[in-house]
Amino acid sequence: MSADGHQPASHGPEPREFSHPALWTIGLVAIIGALGWVFFHQIAAGKEKAKGEPAYALPRKASGPDHQALIADRSPAVLDRGEVLYGKNCASCHGPNGDGNPANITPVPRNFHTEALKNPLGSGPYAWYEVLTKGYGTGMPGFRNLTPEDRYAVAHFIRERWVKPNPAIYVENDAPEVAKQIPAKGGAAGEVAVDLDKVAPPAAILPAMAQSADKGVAEQVAVAAWLQRARTAGPGLAGLAAAGELVERQPGTGARWLALARRGDAAALAAALATGDGGMPAAPGLAILGRDDLQHLATRLVAAASGTAP
Repeated sequence: MSADGHQPASHGPEPREFSHPALWTIGLVAIIGALGWVFFHQIAAGKEKAKGEPAYALPRKASGPDHQALIADRSPAVLDRGEVLYGKNCASCHGPNGDGNPANITPVPRNFHTEALKNPLGSGPYAWYEVLTKGYGTGMPGFRNLTPEDRYAVAHFIRERWVKPNPAIYVENDAPEVAKQIPAKGGAAGEVAVDLDKVAPPAAILPAMAQSADKGVAEQVAVAAWLQRARTAGPGLAGLAAAGELVERQPGTGARWLALARRGDAAALAAALATGDGGMPAAPGLAILGRDDLQHLATRLVAAASGTAP
């Protein structure tokens, strides 16, 4: 009884909840079955509608270069690109003018002015491309770090600049039997630039690489000693400090300058001091020098190379 004297209202029993795991399972199976029927019914209807229609295939992306187009393109832009790439990848062995051996390696690098390729494919554009791709013998490595476009650019530069003036070794086009081997556009998958840091060089060229490395170190020592002799031979000259800073960053440039100085060619050395790879100024401190200052600097460097007083 409550405080006000009324009896509390009595409640009847709660209605039983109608639920069971088996019922939920049956419901889910029914829903999945209905959706499955709709899915496969639509597939069957689509197949019926598509009867007689031509098969559709996704277009395949070309995996290789267009060799014929690259062989034909010998434009000034391609030759300029080839000249820059030659200076960076080839001049250390073949010399800046394609006829030297600045590293004194053995076997002696090919003289592009007088010697034809010994490649079995001959001396046509594709033959040059193959040599630049796969290398040749024990001294010439392949340059798979360059794209196919860049390999052709180097080949065209060398052929047009140094080989073409010599009719005895210049070949305009590949022989017919070689032309048949040129991959079609989009063929020859894998003809892309690769990271040489992840690829071991062929064992056959390791002795030549070691010899070249030794010669390179010796040449750097010789360049440093040469510039030091020029510094101590007399009062400082305009541009001498800039020349020293440049060869520390570009040892190959210093080796080419020293080769000119050893030949006593002050005029050629003065021109080389004013320009770097690809015809661009070698260094700001040299580019601003006048003709007389460059000539005085070249004369001092030639004298230092020969060991005589300037």
